[in-house]
Amino acid sequence: MKDLFYLLVIALLLTGYSLKSQNVYDKINDEFMNNSQGYGLLEKMTKEIGHRYTGSPNGIKAEEFCYNYFKQIGLDDVYHDEFIFDGWERGSLSFKILSGKDTLGIKAYSYANVTEFADVSAKLIDLDNGLEDDFKKNAKKIKGNIVLLNYGAYSFDNKKKNIDIRQKALLAVKYRAKGVVFIDDRQNGAIYTGRVAGRNNILPIPAIAISIGEGLHIRQLMKEKSIVSGIINMTNVIGIFPARNVIGVIKGTDYPDEYILIGAHLDSWDVSTGAMDNGIGAATVLDLANGLKKLDLKPKRSIMFVEYMGEEVGLLGSSHLVKRLDSLGMLNNIKCVMNLDISANLKGWNVFSDTLCSYVDSVGKLFLKYDDDSTYKNINDIYIGCASDHQPFFVEGIHSIRPNRISDGWACYHSDCDLFYWVNKKSMINSARYTAMMLYSLANIETFPPKMTSEKTKELVLKLDIKQYLKGWGHWKWGD
Repeated sequence: MKDLFYLLVIALLLTGYSLKSQNVYDKINDEFMNNSQGYGLLEKMTKEIGHRYTGSPNGIKAEEFCYNYFKQIGLDDVYHDEFIFDGWERGSLSFKILSGKDTLGIKAYSYANVTEFADVSAKLIDLDNGLEDDFKKNAKKIKGNIVLLNYGAYSFDNKKKNIDIRQKALLAVKYRAKGVVFIDDRQNGAIYTGRVAGRNNILPIPAIAISIGEGLHIRQLMKEKSIVSGIINMTNVIGIFPARNVIGVIKGTDYPDEYILIGAHLDSWDVSTGAMDNGIGAATVLDLANGLKKLDLKPKRSIMFVEYMGEEVGLLGSSHLVKRLDSLGMLNNIKCVMNLDISANLKGWNVFSDTLCSYVDSVGKLFLKYDDDSTYKNINDIYIGCASDHQPFFVEGIHSIRPNRISDGWACYHSDCDLFYWVNKKSMINSARYTAMMLYSLANIETFPPKMTSEKTKELVLKLDIKQYLKGWGHWKWGD
């Protein structure tokens, strides 16, 4: 009944909202079409900083870059939100295979959160897709050897479902393998890096990734030779590291203690400049702060701009911020969270909230006026993905939105080819202008729908079939 009430309130508000806001949307559209700073800021970050791995010297430079920029454009409050974490830093890695009398060096990347040291030489066992059945069938062969398996799962019927690489890595430990080698399935030869263990956990064996070409070559050798062995030598650094979220605020006029939070993760993996993941999101947040501050639109609610650190290594920054806001009695004042992760050229919005989705759908129709040759079509869904910085917020019942996007560069996701080359300036401008319109709209809803109850949040999580993902992240709050 409450949801119906808020849907009616939203409908009534929109009847008088359209003409008044259209003029503001014109201003927003003109500002970002003509003066958007995001593309240039991203180019500057990638050239002057490089990668932005959390806890590294480069990560510290990125934090300072954003802090100084927020200060420079004159946001009302600018501050660091520091946290300490158990971290992992990439060291050296050598992967070779022995085939008969031949020794071949293979380019590989270590996954994060794996053992500090490894010096392993053992037979390679091909487990195809590395599903639990593949491990069970080869249990006796696996013990004491190195398993070779697909990152994806593409050689069986569609009735079987792939499992997460973390689950595959844990199966390798369970069946007492000495190491695990993942074959990336991208046709461009990219090699994936990422975590294979949960936050604050370290996989006790080496886990590495190689390209599809190298993987096919090794498999061909295994067919031709009776024994092919692998040698993995690895060193990494495990320790305690500091990191900082960077926060800036535009104060609201009517409800200054209520916030619409818009954020993006600033950190990247250390094998590239992370231009797509998530340089475009981080630079767009800076661009939005600059454009909206310059327009001086005086939103009714405060807008909080956040550059998160630690997303790639376990949603650390956003999880810390949720706890900090809760300890300050401010968490209930966060009315909505918008998250930009690899977000460019959006076509609409994914919304974790049925009541708010109705509003987003209605107000989004007003943006269609500006859809010249962009992809924006106001395609909206009650949906939200996991494994990004909105997750710690939506499990608390906070309305969450992220762009329903079309992004270039997925072929280089978490790889050494995630470079500025792939970034499309027009796509970034489209992301900025439509996001700015929606951000302004949310900040000016007269009566914001209340935070979802725990039961309502659970109901939506189950409806979206993301329970297992949340359990894997330690964010499932409702027992078994």
